[in-house]
Amino acid sequence: MPFHFNVSLSYHAEHGKLQISVNPKLSVTMQHKQMLIDKFCVNVRLPEDIASATLSCQSGTVRFDSDTKVVVWNIGKLAGQENKCEGTLVYATNPKDGSARIPAEEKSTAQLAFVIKGWAISGIRLDSCEVSSTTYTPYKASRYTTTSGRMDYRIA
Repeated sequence: MPFHFNVSLSYHAEHGKLQISVNPKLSVTMQHKQMLIDKFCVNVRLPEDIASATLSCQSGTVRFDSDTKVVVWNIGKLAGQENKCEGTLVYATNPKDGSARIPAEEKSTAQLAFVIKGWAISGIRLDSCEVSSTTYTPYKASRYTTTSGRMDYRIA
């Protein structure tokens, strides 16, 4: 991956804690232009026992969807500095006795999405392209784009 990604999810007696950090691993340079990681988004699925979350981030926007129990952090352009998001998780209460339902140490996942225009993550380059049966001279250029697709990161 062209970036460092770290996420920590812990459950305590009073509340839970979520910490996410991400920063670029390398600067992708081509023809003296720096290619940035763009449209960076992190989705973290939380257990059903989480009722709400108070979240803050250094860059981008972060929100908690209480219906789907997903934290959505849209960073946008991933620049050279470290980006952090952290927050406190509030547990749902048990309707019978009013006690907090503390989630078990279950595995959660984070989905990452990003785009890098002008760079191929595999390092492949196109040197030439021959087109036959044409009466015109085709424009010989190519554009590289790295798109994450659907990428899951397991939270231990």
